[in-house]
Amino acid sequence: MPHVKMKNKTWIVHILLLTLQLSLHVCGSTYNANSKNLFNALTNGYNVNIRPDSNVPVSVSFTASSVNDLDIGTGQLSVTGWFSVSWIDSVFTWDPSSYGNVNYLFLTKEYCWRPQLAIDNSVDELKILNDDTQQMRVDEHGIVLWEPGGVFTVLCDVDGTYFPYDKQTCYLSLSSAVYDNMEVTLSHYSTTIKTDNIINNAEWKVFDTSTETENQLDGRNEHSKTLLRFTFKLERNSSFYVWTLLLPYFMLSCLGLVVFILPPTKGEKSSFSLTIIFLVVIFFIIFSTLTPISKGKFPAVGIYFILLLIVNILELMVTVLVERLNRNDKEERPVSAKLQRIVYVLFARISCYRKGSPEAHAEFSESPLYPRRFSMPKNTRVSPSSLPQIKSSASMTPPPRPRNGHQVFDRINSAQSTRTTSDVSTDVSNASSTLPLQMTIPEYSWKDIACMVDRISLVIFFVLVLLLTSIFIVIFYL
Repeated sequence: MPHVKMKNKTWIVHILLLTLQLSLHVCGSTYNANSKNLFNALTNGYNVNIRPDSNVPVSVSFTASSVNDLDIGTGQLSVTGWFSVSWIDSVFTWDPSSYGNVNYLFLTKEYCWRPQLAIDNSVDELKILNDDTQQMRVDEHGIVLWEPGGVFTVLCDVDGTYFPYDKQTCYLSLSSAVYDNMEVTLSHYSTTIKTDNIINNAEWKVFDTSTETENQLDGRNEHSKTLLRFTFKLERNSSFYVWTLLLPYFMLSCLGLVVFILPPTKGEKSSFSLTIIFLVVIFFIIFSTLTPISKGKFPAVGIYFILLLIVNILELMVTVLVERLNRNDKEERPVSAKLQRIVYVLFARISCYRKGSPEAHAEFSESPLYPRRFSMPKNTRVSPSSLPQIKSSASMTPPPRPRNGHQVFDRINSAQSTRTTSDVSTDVSNASSTLPLQMTIPEYSWKDIACMVDRISLVIFFVLVLLLTSIFIVIFYL
């Protein structure tokens, strides 16, 4: 008995499925019949070469699905998407209740008129939107929707002034290939391009879109046509260029400063500087192949690279000078006294350079015997032959007049006149060992001068590289 019941249930299921299939077949046959009747009624006597009206308003919108590429060298933008073109054809109107509630009908270009639209700024040729396989959707009110799609490659006026932080503006220009404004009126359906599901390029990203309309005359200045522009604003992904081009270039420029840290006696200073310049030139060649060619504009980063290249060349020139100074030291050429003074007053103080321990000098304070301050090296002894000259110079040079009056001045003169030569010698010896000391001018060699030039150049070129980089950053970020 259970087996019989199961068999009866199986027959019931088969009967229900067969009934449903017959119902769908009847409904489908009815829909096909109604659609066929509607198609025959609408297309009977229809001419695709005749416009639906004397002036047909056509609204257009664009949906972008992906940005394929923006070639900076050729200035070509490749984008994938489709246009949504709609207009009203009064011939294709019907009452759905009369045709089994058929609300839509799909027609090809052989049975329905459509406007001839062309992309004006296409790369290869004037591309006319002509998709033979694309059907047009027609509703009961006569609204026709045509959505031709494809890969569109257009010319783009690139501006590489702020490469690699540049932003490019490109557009698709659409116009009527046959009809003028008196026959077909083109307008935008939306103020922006639909980019909800767009796939951005690895290098470029769409950050804004817009649409605009422009009227222009034809070649004979007789008829006016409407141009519809669909504008893309793209921003470059600069991180790749920053990490692979800008940062290594800056680090190379900083590495060039190491040449001033190497000892002057090393013969590899100039070869090291030449190697840095060689690498900088290689980076500059790579940069020139990547930057866009703009009309009358040179990329700001290119100016930055050239300035850093000039800095590296100046570093090489200073390095050659330092090596030349060191060669003078090896050849034991003397340093003139005038240059010694200039080095002590200027270079040594700026570079904070000290040669060994500071040497000292005696500085005598003003006294009745020695009224003027003068300096004498420490442990200096006066020879007996020079004592008469010291005595005569002391007697010839009167001391300054004291403020206490003539009596003090007379006492000083009388004291000087009664002093003997042995007393003068004793005073000089005592003064040289007991009075305060002062610094003397050290005797610098060519090697010392080379070290000072290295120190000063290191600071100057380091500040120069930082200054140029700071200006570059301010220009690009502000």
